[in-house]
Amino acid sequence: MKFHFRAKSQAQAFLFFQAAVAAFVFLTCLTPHLLAERTGSSASNSTAPNFTATRSAGAYQIALDSITAETLKEHVYFLADDKLQGRKPGTEGGRAAGRHIAEEFKKYGLAPGDLAPDDLASGDDDNDDAAGDYFQTFTTRYRNVLAILPGSDPELKHEVVILGAHYDHVGYGAEHNSYGPFGQIHNGADDNASGTSGLLELAEAFKMLPKAPRRSILFVFWDAEELGMFGSKHWGDHPTVPLDRVAAMINLDMIGRMEGDCVMALGTDSSPALAKMVKTVGKQHELKLMLLPGQRACSDHASFHSHGIPAVHFFTIGGIWDTHKPTDVAEKLNYEGIHRIVLATADLAVALAEVEEPAEFVTGDLRSELLRGAVRLFGQAINGLGGEKRKPADKETGPKEKEATKSRNAAAAPGKPDR
Repeated sequence: MKFHFRAKSQAQAFLFFQAAVAAFVFLTCLTPHLLAERTGSSASNSTAPNFTATRSAGAYQIALDSITAETLKEHVYFLADDKLQGRKPGTEGGRAAGRHIAEEFKKYGLAPGDLAPDDLASGDDDNDDAAGDYFQTFTTRYRNVLAILPGSDPELKHEVVILGAHYDHVGYGAEHNSYGPFGQIHNGADDNASGTSGLLELAEAFKMLPKAPRRSILFVFWDAEELGMFGSKHWGDHPTVPLDRVAAMINLDMIGRMEGDCVMALGTDSSPALAKMVKTVGKQHELKLMLLPGQRACSDHASFHSHGIPAVHFFTIGGIWDTHKPTDVAEKLNYEGIHRIVLATADLAVALAEVEEPAEFVTGDLRSELLRGAVRLFGQAINGLGGEKRKPADKETGPKEKEATKSRNAAAAPGKPDR
């Protein structure tokens, strides 16, 4: 997730924290309908996932059973290994992560994501990027990784539901993108090996279905999100399918630190229909969902809001104090929590792909803007408090300047990643 870093004094940070918490609680009390209830009559059968695409609910369940906490963990441990050196965009570690994703797509039997559903049906793969490489390259250094599952409905297959997650992180960390210590590998396990692993498992499970959902599913792993959502912005400017055919987008970013069944759903103000579906799925999976407005530049879903496309971002905040630090490591993640969020995401994706009429985009209203401001103030307070944890010596720390860091990174720096 993209964070802004501003140094603040302890007194300033404390005041921001007090003001943000007070505003957040106050506005939440005024808008209780934003909190998804675990019981009640707000859910509608019309928004429940429709399993006709699988011919039987049993086939769908078999596909979902292939997703386990252990397989999610395997992906995270590869992506958050020191050998990938923090997956900084444009570096060998970042490119190795992209290759890993492309290899998984190939193993699953998914087609490259720059092919439209009509091209897949006709076998037309003559364009330059269709040679099975799965990459959408931009600025010569960065690469989105895309694969598509064509829809089964002759008409609706021309529309696309996008499932996305960014796979990059901040490398060794610097003052502009880390809370420190700087110069140490920032593995980015929660941010965002967690979402990347979840999306990989979803891609494999959906490919297992005997019959695909009615709409096509586009799986996209964004690069350079940490630089300012460059990957999703580039896709929006150079879409591989027409933007007016994108029905909705689901963003998985920082889903690895669930606590107490709590999950944030950001951006649901972009569509009342989407919000209703999210609530339904949350109830079905016994998640304590908090629906928050979020049509702002904090993660890749915002790139779709800017194009008038409904989008939701699932994330957890249990690891907020490890965010953009070397302490965001694979050992700290809640893999059962990731598993639950991924299963809920699968149901939401099916609902969006099967519903007769796609969700309609709306701009945020005044109430949403006020709550968004409270959330932003809360985030600024967190940033300020995080900044105070830096030590003056951190700015001088580097892989060759601090013995503890050098011993940890020695094995990773000389060699290239395994993939």
